[in-house]
Amino acid sequence: MDNKVFEVALSNPDNGAYTTLALPAEPYAVLDAWDRLRPAPDTAILWEIGDYGEFTCLFPTLQSGEDFPALNALAERLASLDSRQRTAFEGLVRLESSRSGIIPLRMFAALAEQAEHCQVVPEATDDASLGRVYAANGSIPEVKDVPDKVFELLDFRLLGRRVRQSEGGVFTRQGYVVPDGNWKPEKGQEPRRAPEAPTGFFRLELRLGEERAELTLPAGQELVEVRDQMEAVGISNCTVTAFHSLVPQIPEAWATPERLDTLNCLAIRLTVLEDREPLKLIKYKAVLEASPPTSLEDAMALTERLDAYNLNWAAASPEDVARGELRRSMGEENAALLCRYLNLYGYGEALIQQYGGELTDYGLLTRVDGRPVQEPLPPQRMLGGMGMG
Repeated sequence: MDNKVFEVALSNPDNGAYTTLALPAEPYAVLDAWDRLRPAPDTAILWEIGDYGEFTCLFPTLQSGEDFPALNALAERLASLDSRQRTAFEGLVRLESSRSGIIPLRMFAALAEQAEHCQVVPEATDDASLGRVYAANGSIPEVKDVPDKVFELLDFRLLGRRVRQSEGGVFTRQGYVVPDGNWKPEKGQEPRRAPEAPTGFFRLELRLGEERAELTLPAGQELVEVRDQMEAVGISNCTVTAFHSLVPQIPEAWATPERLDTLNCLAIRLTVLEDREPLKLIKYKAVLEASPPTSLEDAMALTERLDAYNLNWAAASPEDVARGELRRSMGEENAALLCRYLNLYGYGEALIQQYGGELTDYGLLTRVDGRPVQEPLPPQRMLGGMGMG
C-alpha cells in the first residue's frame, strides 16, 4: 500500500545538487539522498513540496524551508492518521491559521498529534446542517423537546452558527471539526540536520509460511535461523514482501528467498568497501547508475573492480566540471575571471563527452583508462576471496 504523503524536491544551496523524494521516506532512502546532495556537515538542506497529496490544506503555509528531518517526521505521522483524524487535522490547521497566521513546521507536527482530541461531524458542512444535526441529537437544550412539526420550522442556520461560535469549531471539506478540552498544541522536537544512518545495507521483510520475519543484511546467525525456517515450511511457501536498500540500484526483484546467501555476501562486501573508504560506496552506486548490472553476480563482481573508475563527487553539474577543469589548468584566480565570459554549461558538457564520462546523481564518473564508462570493462583473471554462491 502506497503511504506517500508528500513529494519534495531537496537541494543543497552550496553546490546546486538536488533530488526528489517521496515522504515519508525510510532511513535508507534518506541516506542515499544525502549521498546525492553531498552536503557539508553544517549545510542546511532545503526542501520544497511539489505534491501535497491529500493535504492541500497545508498550502501555502507549509511550502518550503529547512529542517528536512522534521518534515519527514511530520509526513510519517500524517501517513498514520485515519480518515477521521485527517479531517480533524485539516480543521486544526484552519483554526491555528486563523489565530496565528503563519504556522511553524513543528506546530504542524503538534497538530497532527492532537488530531485524536477532536470531535468530527461528517454530516455537517455548513451552519444549517450543523444546526440540524445538533438539534436532532438533543445537543441544543432550548429545542430539545420541540414537537416534530415545530422542529422543521427552526432556524437551523442560526442555531448552527451559535454552536460553531460557542465551541470554536470550523468546517472542512469532510465535515465539522471542534477540538475537545484536551487540545493543547506543544512544540515538537528540536531540528536535526543530518539523517540517522540505518543498520545494515539491506533490510528484508519476509513471509515464511504463516509467519513473518525481518532480516537485516549482512547477517550471521539471524540468516541461519531464517534459512532453517524456510526449509521447515518449504521455500515455495516463502516470499520477500518488502526490500529496503542503501543501494537503490539493486533491483527489488533480485531479493528472493533463494538468493538470500548471495545478497548477504554482497552486503558483506559493501560493508568492507565502506569501512575502507566511504567514498568507494558512493562510487559503486555511481557505476551501477551509469552501467546497470544484469545480475546479482555482476553487482558483486563490480565491488572488486572499482579502481577502474574515478569519481568526482564534487561535480553536481556541467558547470562544476567546467570550473574544475579551468582551476586545474590556470589556477583559482584566472579561472574565476574567465568563468564570467564562458558558456560553462556547454564547456562542461563537451568535457564530459571528451572524458567519456557520465554525470551521475553522485558526481562525474570516468574510467581510469579513458574509455567510455558505459563500455564493459576488459576481462580479468579470477580473484580469490568469497564465493559467488
